Amino acid sequence: MISLMPAECTEYLQKLFGVKYNHLDKESQIILGTAYLENSVSNVRMQSILELHSTDIGHILSDLVEQKLLIADKKGRWTSYRLNADYKIGSEQYDISDIIEAEREFRNESDKAILEYIKVNGFITVHQVLDITRITTTQGANVALGRLMNMGLIIKVRRGRQFIYQLK
Repeated sequence: MISLMPAECTEYLQKLFGVKYNHLDKESQIILGTAYLENSVSNVRMQSILELHSTDIGHILSDLVEQKLLIADKKGRWTSYRLNADYKIGSEQYDISDIIEAEREFRNESDKAILEYIKVNGFITVHQVLDITRITTTQGANVALGRLMNMGLIIKVRRGRQFIYQLK
């Protein structure tokens, strides 16, 4: 579905949101692309595009608003969302290519991808590691996260019933 978006749409969103756009899941990218192409989106409209339950779409929309990528025009059940054209790319997105000394010792691309994801999104879960890397098992993801913890780059934090990993 993402590949069906016009190149101008993807280019605009990458320019507007910077590196953060590239690290969003495909559903979030589709929602932002639809908001760009149609000037706004709603939960109902996204249900016809994404074969997801309205609650799941609501969570994604809420997350995009929280990240300041979308602006909600609240009208109760008929809330619509539009792109935040005034989005300011955070300074942390400009520094991702700056590699600190400890990061140069990475054994593989997975460690780099995990750390970059955390820098952009604030944290990562084991399941997100599986989504963004070539690692295929939760045990492998835990080994990679353990390696980064041993390097003193990230910490493990309990969040509700699950654990997240964030920068130290």
